[in-house]
Amino acid sequence: MPKFTVTNWRLLEMKETVYDKIRKLKEGLEKDVGKFEDSTLSVMLGKLERWYYPKKRRKGMTLTKEELKVYEFLIEKKYNPSTCYKWFLACNSTGDVARKLREGTIGLREALSNTKPFKKLTPTETEFMFHVKSMIERYIVR
Repeated sequence: MPKFTVTNWRLLEMKETVYDKIRKLKEGLEKDVGKFEDSTLSVMLGKLERWYYPKKRRKGMTLTKEELKVYEFLIEKKYNPSTCYKWFLACNSTGDVARKLREGTIGLREALSNTKPFKKLTPTETEFMFHVKSMIERYIVR
């Protein structure tokens, strides 16, 4: 039987997935601050991310009471608001990326880099989609 050192045991432990971290964060927020919907919490974390780094702040940017409570909770529990926001973005990614993230085959950095192409259409793609839509309306939907 092989002897295991502390470092070997750490390798054997399962890494905590992003979904587990989000679940823990939501449970802690529900206990201390209150329950939030996912969309509200995602927007709030995006604003707190900009607040956390002073160079990203806009002039005149202020926090509401709820946002301030969430911010204080995150700092007290040693969560980085920027990292929490990245977790939420990764969890809202496309199906294939989300599946790989759940299984642990890709990390947070890879998941975020894979979701970027799907976020926004370029102006050329938007124009193309507009023309396709207008052609369908003209010739097929009569």
